[in-house]
This record gives sequence, structure tokens and C-alpha cells, in this order.
Amino acid sequence: METTFFWIVWIIIASWLLRTFYFSYKKNKAEQLWLVSLGINFLVFLLFFLPWMPKELGGKTGWELFSSGNLFVTIMLLLLALTEALLITKQDNLIKLATLTHVSNSVVFIFGMTRILPGTFTLQASGLAAIIAALLLLVGNVTMLFLHQQLELKRKTARRKKRSKRR
Repeated sequence: METTFFWIVWIIIASWLLRTFYFSYKKNKAEQLWLVSLGINFLVFLLFFLPWMPKELGGKTGWELFSSGNLFVTIMLLLLALTEALLITKQDNLIKLATLTHVSNSVVFIFGMTRILPGTFTLQASGLAAIIAALLLLVGNVTMLFLHQQLELKRKTARRKKRSKRR
């Protein structure tokens, strides 16, 4: 029963999102997606300062892992900063590149966390920041892909208007 409920809710949400953000371009939609993308990246950055590991494994924060030279966390922080910098430019081509860096960041993050954390440990509230960051990155992937689609629709709409003016 829970599975059926999940899929019904999922289909409703997915169809609303697709209808709202995928099929038609509107400047305010692109602006909203841009702001949400900036916010998600900022929240993930803030989570760097909370514990990513359970207390029994040292309770290190993302920043402590970065400071100790952890390769995956370093790459993740650099990709996060690059994504944010590319988004701030508000240039369409750079925002599309930001989509690529954001999706890459979520892959690096999840892969890196599977290397840092052991297979089994007791989940505690004090070590949830990494899990929340991973979920935010995945939500950010969807947001960035919708933003990318909005920019493509903007380009196609502009091209269509240009063609109709020539006629």
C-alpha cells in the first residue's frame, strides 16, 4: 500500500513539474529556478560546517575533511564553488556549464562519501549533514536540468521569433 501511495504522489509531482518547467519558457520560471539553484548550492556549502561523520567515527565536518586533504571532499568543494560562480554570471552558456558541474558534483559527492564512511554504522542526528547534502544535490540536479531546459526553450523561442520577422 505504501508503495502504491508513493508512486501516485510521485506521478502527480512529476507531471506538475514537467508541465510547469519543461514544456514552455517563461522568464520568471527561469529566474525562479536560478534562485533555487543558487540557494541549494549555498545550503550545501553551509552543511560543510556540520558533522558529516558519526561521532563514533570521529564526527568530522566537511570542512575538517577538506582541511585534512580528503581528495573527494576537496573536489566536491571546488565543484560547488565553480557551480556557484558560473550561476552568478547569469550568462546562458555558463549556466549550462554549471548544470554539468553540479551533476558531476553530486556523483563525486556520493562516490566520495561511500569511500569515507564504512558500509554500516549507526545513524545519528549529529551526522546527518552529509545525507542532507546528498539529497539537496540530487534535488539541485533536477532544478539545474529544468533551468537548462528553460534556457534551451528561450533560445528556440528567440530563433523562432527571428525567423518570423524575416518573413
